[in-house]
Amino acid sequence: MMNTKSIPIFKTRLPGIINTKVDSLYMRSISTEDADNFLELSLDKEIARFNNFNIHNKEESKNKIDIFTGEIKRKERFSYSIIKNNRFVGYYGIWIETNHLNYFREGIAILPDYRRQGIYTLCSDSMVAVLSDLYKKVYLVNNIDSRNTTSIIASKQRGFIQEGFNEIGELRYIKRIL
Repeated sequence: MMNTKSIPIFKTRLPGIINTKVDSLYMRSISTEDADNFLELSLDKEIARFNNFNIHNKEESKNKIDIFTGEIKRKERFSYSIIKNNRFVGYYGIWIETNHLNYFREGIAILPDYRRQGIYTLCSDSMVAVLSDLYKKVYLVNNIDSRNTTSIIASKQRGFIQEGFNEIGELRYIKRIL
């Protein structure tokens, strides 16, 4: 008998564009037009070290974006391009954890020239505002490789608390929002 996990879905489709508190920074649904930029992001050594996008060329980048697009249509995950001053600067993804319907996992990757500028905080806070309109309780979850000290520090600064490990041994940080 095949083991099939039910993939949780969002109550409704999230907006295709999410503005932040900074006019020049917003998130929009990722599309195949982002393939070159997403490839550049995926090939960055720091990102490749901690995020397993497993992309090595433009065709694989398009294929991954097609997977993201399908997940968006099925309301399983929402994947966004982060845009600053009309330039792609990163990726933000959010999905509901299996068996934890109010727990939302974030994934973010930012190009080197745009790191340490508060982009993660602005994007995450904007997503929280959207989720708060849909759900009574919201928990954000960040699963972080123990070697990724930058992400650990950023999560702690945002009020996340370590609550053990995930299924593959990454540190699990949780923050209750509502």
